[in-house]
Amino acid sequence: GREKYWDGSIYEGTWKNGLKDGNGVLQIPEISVRYKQTWKNGILKSGKDIERNQNGDIFFDGEYKNNLRDGYGIERHDDGTIFDGYWKRGLRHGKGVLYDSDRTYNQTWKRGGIKHGTVVERNQNGTVVYEGEYRDNKRGGYGTEYYENGCRYTGHWKNGLKHGRGVLYILNTNESYKEKWENGKIINSESVQMQ
Repeated sequence: GREKYWDGSIYEGTWKNGLKDGNGVLQIPEISVRYKQTWKNGILKSGKDIERNQNGDIFFDGEYKNNLRDGYGIERHDDGTIFDGYWKRGLRHGKGVLYDSDRTYNQTWKRGGIKHGTVVERNQNGTVVYEGEYRDNKRGGYGTEYYENGCRYTGHWKNGLKHGRGVLYILNTNESYKEKWENGKIINSESVQMQ
């Protein structure tokens, strides 16, 4: 059987009791692709497909399993945010990169959230404010925070807070401070002259 959709896409494949059932091909002329699909009682068991937003723009283009995003896919939002990576049971899971207006996450995802990886955070002007590791959706591990006055802190983070040893570098001077932090509170700071 054959079914044509409002967006010009055409599905050709087998049907049973009025539902897609078996193998078929979805043709999407707009982006010149043909996706092989396997259906069972109207449920997309495996194959590639697309989702569209209310404006008709392609919102998601990727692999599906049991009617859920599963495998590689690209998700695009109206605000310019893009996720390019892997999915499992409808959630981001595995390696992927998320691009948004103020951050680029090169991450490993688990059940929809960031498990670990590196992130570049930007402010509204596009200036980098943090570059480093993330764990469980927060700054965690080693990273550098950049301040508007040109100074920077490089050190360890835990649960989004400075934690452990790091160095604060002062702009336009030879000064730096070795610091020790615990859960976002400074424990010790000692001046070090840079050569």
